[in-house]
Amino acid sequence: MTEETDEPSEEKRPDLPPIFGMSGLGLAFAASGLAALVIWGLPWIFVDRPGTQLASLILVVGGMYLGFLKRISDPAKRFWWRRGLGLVYLLVGFLIPWSEGPEASMPWQAFDEALLLEAKEQGKPVMIDFTAAWCGPCQIMENQVFSRQKIVDAAEAFLTLKADMTRSDDPEVQALAARFSIVAYPTVVFIGADGEERTKLRLIGLEWAEQFEQRLAAVK
Repeated sequence: MTEETDEPSEEKRPDLPPIFGMSGLGLAFAASGLAALVIWGLPWIFVDRPGTQLASLILVVGGMYLGFLKRISDPAKRFWWRRGLGLVYLLVGFLIPWSEGPEASMPWQAFDEALLLEAKEQGKPVMIDFTAAWCGPCQIMENQVFSRQKIVDAAEAFLTLKADMTRSDDPEVQALAARFSIVAYPTVVFIGADGEERTKLRLIGLEWAEQFEQRLAAVK
């Protein structure tokens, strides 16, 4: 009497089934392209910051995987078009970050004691951005926060000063850092209409636009 053993049989997994007359591979291309388009064009649906980087990442990863890396189980299916479309996705994904300019431009002025004194005399609030060229988070703040239209609008009543602290060995830079107790970059200092710093609102480090807008509104 023989024993029958139930061994799991290996089933060939289909590549991607056709859906609505479109191959599964084509549908995957369409889905990744649509996701990138929505995130790029309507970023406020997802987060209150530009979706350029995420849209670019979706296209680059989708183009590389679907166009070149994904293995097709059935050799008979050539999908001759997938490499061309994958290459298009890659090119568009790499070009997206260069296709958009800033929403707006903050009217920065170089830090100047005379401007600071004039603002106090006029009862005007002041925002001072202490930044450095070698500071990565400073560049993110400049490109992702200070370039947003709503931030420029929120700071319209402020005198906006930028203190370049790139040369940390410069005596003037050291004196300015000591005066305002600057220990890290970026640091954003807010001075009220009375000429006094709002110390509780001082920002050290990176902050996204939605939180920074609230910080600006709190300056009295």
